[in-house]
Amino acid sequence: MSVQSQARAGAQTIYGRSGEVLILGQWDPKPLSQVVSGNDDSYWRGKRVLDIGANTFGLSIELARAGASVVGIEPDPFDWYFNLVRETVESVIAEEKLSLSIHKDGLFEARKYGSFDCILLLGVIYHFRDPQYLLDFLSTLDTKDIVISTQTATGDSLHLVNRRDEGMMPKGFWSDDIVLSGWHPTRPLLERMIRWSGFDNVTALTDPSVNFPNKPLKGLTNSAYYRATKVKTVDPEASRKVYYPR
Repeated sequence: MSVQSQARAGAQTIYGRSGEVLILGQWDPKPLSQVVSGNDDSYWRGKRVLDIGANTFGLSIELARAGASVVGIEPDPFDWYFNLVRETVESVIAEEKLSLSIHKDGLFEARKYGSFDCILLLGVIYHFRDPQYLLDFLSTLDTKDIVISTQTATGDSLHLVNRRDEGMMPKGFWSDDIVLSGWHPTRPLLERMIRWSGFDNVTALTDPSVNFPNKPLKGLTNSAYYRATKVKTVDPEASRKVYYPR
């Protein structure tokens, strides 16, 4: 397997069996795997896991190494992740006999992959104009647990801020016609949003005092990581049409 030593912005690092770097990325799946595991790798043993928005599949590989049977899906909007990593990932899977399959798909194609013990949706909801809709849709998938990460705003009130309004991102990060992406909820709002979407036992996996642009650990993408348990399904189309008179 070839080693690539120049870090790829926006990509997850891919490690070999002995910890050697095969693909060097901006994000590190080793601390990320500890975070989503709640510092207990045995959580994944024997579980069927769906990693939505799996990036370059570095985390998917680490979870498979921890004993999970993983399906990693990535829509690859820039059409380079698969070109960059497919050969390396498939070589790792074959060499280590990992229970991992990778697919070019996104959240809205996830249902066809069946039922899961845990679904991960990491760093996805702020890429859409309606983060609540994304969480509601997640509840329609067949799973027991979910792990969510996103970028959160500072404060104790129930509100969203936009990264562009906050001046957090460099000029030109978005084109001018993208006006509703980059929403950051405060933590109290995020926790309510997760519960409104049909999940309970909402548990912070990282320090709840950390908010964007800070990160709880070096090498992570987002400021907030949560695990929750599905208790019901919420129809995303119906829920966004509900009128609250007061």
